[in-house]
Amino acid sequence: MLTALTLTCLAGTLTIVMPADAAARVTEPVRAAFCAHADRYGAPFPGDELWRALREEVDEELAR
Repeated sequence: MLTALTLTCLAGTLTIVMPADAAARVTEPVRAAFCAHADRYGAPFPGDELWRALREEVDEELAR
């Protein structure tokens, strides 16, 4: 089952669709990464760099 994970910080909002069990485990690490990278890259977000950074955070959390 898929779920939409919506993250919001001062720089904007991001919605990611992922399996529900994964979303429960990665919400806080991804939110932290999103906000940190949003602050670093600014808004609007440069797609490739932000997605790469978020993907690394998700992969690391799911590997635990």
